[in-house]
Amino acid sequence: LSCLLSFFIYVIQLLLGLKKYQTDMLDYYQGKYYKKKQDFISSSSSSTCVLQKSFHYSGYQVGYLAYGFIVINYFMFIICLLFKLLFIHPLLTKILLKIIAPMIILFALKHIIVYCLTKYFFLKVIRSNRNLRQNIEHNRKKEHENYTERQ
Repeated sequence: LSCLLSFFIYVIQLLLGLKKYQTDMLDYYQGKYYKKKQDFISSSSSSTCVLQKSFHYSGYQVGYLAYGFIVINYFMFIICLLFKLLFIHPLLTKILLKIIAPMIILFALKHIIVYCLTKYFFLKVIRSNRNLRQNIEHNRKKEHENYTERQ
């Protein structure tokens, strides 16, 4: 079951990845790509150079897909094994829920608290400090201008 689930997930990912690769290459050949600082293809690259680099990319992509298939296969196997154990032993389910549910709730609450503190408290403090710093610099410039005018 885990092999079949992994296979279907990776077939979908492979098809979506190939479609994205196709549209990106068509955009590149039509000149609709966005240059980035990390872009390794210069504007003076020839077609053969671009084609050579795209073949290397495809090779790496296939390698990473194979490695990812193995990893997701193990994860799916472990998940299927856990579900099988949970449905066979309902007492084990109760014990696990007593342990795992509070951890998940605390994890979610921690992220909610961090998000709220960041958005409503720390960003306001940073903005107020920035405004205070700008006001101090502005006052220093005015004092310096006044001092130079007096002399």
